[in-house]
Amino acid sequence: MNKILWGKRPQSQDWFFAVGSNVLSDLRNRGYRNSSMAFPPCRANFRPRTPKKKQVVQSARIVPNKRLELYFEMAARLPDFEFILVGRNDPLLQKQYPGYLDQLLSKRPNNVTYVEGSTRSRPELVEESKVYVYTGDEKGIVLSLVEAIGAGCFPFSPVGTGAADVLRALNVGEVFNTMEEAVVRIRLALERQISKDELNVLSERAKMLSPEAFKQWITKIAQTGRPILPDGSEAS
Repeated sequence: MNKILWGKRPQSQDWFFAVGSNVLSDLRNRGYRNSSMAFPPCRANFRPRTPKKKQVVQSARIVPNKRLELYFEMAARLPDFEFILVGRNDPLLQKQYPGYLDQLLSKRPNNVTYVEGSTRSRPELVEESKVYVYTGDEKGIVLSLVEAIGAGCFPFSPVGTGAADVLRALNVGEVFNTMEEAVVRIRLALERQISKDELNVLSERAKMLSPEAFKQWITKIAQTGRPILPDGSEAS
């Protein structure tokens, strides 16, 4: 891979791969024109389990920029549906944000189940869920979102985030601007009937960001020197 990249690298010493459109825009605004958008490789080995349960899931580190309070507010506005939060709160995070988990869980609605761990150890939590909601504001790519798409979850993300870049690149899911908009659309997604064929099509989309696809994609970017999205179109 190094041979491919450095063999095709432009003469300029400024060559960057940005993991999100906001990061890419910032680089170009700073004068780094030799910059391309690139999604990191994501595991795509989750598969949908049917029938899907009318429940919502999110997997996240327990840190403030995940804005999990918004997730809880969505749950409170949709009390007829189960929400699951798969949280990772390792000792380093506890030291960095002392008491944050306890503070967060004190606001947990009755229809939210908190599971300490990861989807790697509990894949059924995403594979059985119908909807995945990301609430963070990170500008980079959200790997857990791609895994959830592979599991057949219909994904939601706030606009202007790295997660929204993923949804746009894979042509799946929906983005939202406001809480009210999100709640209405999540309810519709939970109540909508979805066939096994539709689930399989959704799941297959995640393979566009698999390690195998990443190797082919980044090689093509290096060879052409152009910012190319997974679907073959050029990033703007």
